[in-house]
Amino acid sequence: MAKAHRHLPCGYCGRVTNANQHEHVVPKSLYTSSTDRTFERVTVSACPDCNREFHKDEAHFKAILTAAGEHPTMERIELWADVTKSFKREKGGKGDFIAFDEQLEEVGKWPDGTPMHRVYPGRNDRVLKVVRKIMRGLTHHRDESQIIADERVIAAIIVKPVPSDVETVLEEVYRVPNVANCRACFFTAERSTNLHSVWAIKLLEVEFCGVILPVTTSP
Repeated sequence: MAKAHRHLPCGYCGRVTNANQHEHVVPKSLYTSSTDRTFERVTVSACPDCNREFHKDEAHFKAILTAAGEHPTMERIELWADVTKSFKREKGGKGDFIAFDEQLEEVGKWPDGTPMHRVYPGRNDRVLKVVRKIMRGLTHHRDESQIIADERVIAAIIVKPVPSDVETVLEEVYRVPNVANCRACFFTAERSTNLHSVWAIKLLEVEFCGVILPVTTSP
């Protein structure tokens, strides 16, 4: 599989380096021991530069998403054990912990008086960057001729239910139970719009929305 990706254009920037690697579109660190192995783990070709860039943010992404949410699911419990173990790594662990700790916001007190903290994925640039990466990667996996620049993608946290008229047009693009549910509507020339696609993405317990803008052309 890795050799097959080597000579393909990078799904994120379009470069062909003859050293491209397969990149998991949904970070592989989100899959747990309970993830059904029959589900495809979507990958695309990625150049070494893009691969390194995403790798820097995905550990932080995992920590924030695992800490977010109201319900301690089995998946979150397992992933959080991995996260806390990674904070103790000799190489990079302290920096990862500091980056995570900086995202904690005090929201109250527990009954014993200790501070209660919460993380807000929608305010975290590194988290939203990975969400945009997922949208870009799934778009390229769907149609390899499409390489979406990050500047064309907008992602945000969902704070209100998705409007019913949008819900009706969203179709499943990629789904792994309890890990990821990615839905989108891709617009065509026949469906006149000023958007390339609209998205609703649920990762663990956190829900995001997003749009991909069309290619702009100079007059």
